Amino acid sequence: DWRRVMPAAIVVGLALEILKYLTVFFWKDIDEKFYLEYGPFEYAAIMVVWSFLASMLVLAGAEWSARDIDDAEPPKALTVQSLP
Repeated sequence: DWRRVMPAAIVVGLALEILKYLTVFFWKDIDEKFYLEYGPFEYAAIMVVWSFLASMLVLAGAEWSARDIDDAEPPKALTVQSLP
C-alpha cells in the first residue's frame, strides 16, 4: 500500500533537498578542500562523495519503508485462521 511508504518518501525527498542546499551553501569550502587533496580530479571526487551520501539517504528510506511494512499487520485475506 502506497500510504505506508509515503512518510519515508517525503522525508527522503526533503533530506535530498537539504543535502543539495548544503552542497551549494558550502561549495566554496568543499571545492577548495577537494582541490588541495585531489587536484584535477576534484569534481570526480565531489561527485563520488555526493552520490554516496544521496544513496545512503535513499537506502535509509527504503529500510524505513520496509520496516514499516514488516511491522504492519498482514491483510485479512492472507491471515491464517485456526480451526475450532
